[in-house]
Amino acid sequence: DTLLQQYYSLDAEVARELVGRGQKMTAKLRKDLDTISDKTGIPLKSCLRQYDNIKRIYKEVDEKDGKVSQNIQRYYGLSPSLCQQYAAMIYILDNRIDVAPRKIPNLTY
Repeated sequence: DTLLQQYYSLDAEVARELVGRGQKMTAKLRKDLDTISDKTGIPLKSCLRQYDNIKRIYKEVDEKDGKVSQNIQRYYGLSPSLCQQYAAMIYILDNRIDVAPRKIPNLTY
């Protein structure tokens, strides 16, 4: 993996906590990252990085024409599989789908 791939990599547990609540990426959610860190066992610094990356990519490609995954690849140069993960999260965020573990416990990423 390249440094860029590693920087934009995602932990499934953190990603699910961040986008799975059926709400937008807000400052309140950013403040709750310490709780997410404790719950998932992922260091707070990593949770912050993932939150910021999701929000950054979401803002960049949300209103663009074309396929979301292709736009992510064009603007960020990430691997196709990582672009698909981010595209799925953007879909969940846009449609405010609640995929929190308490709602859908058997869902895997």
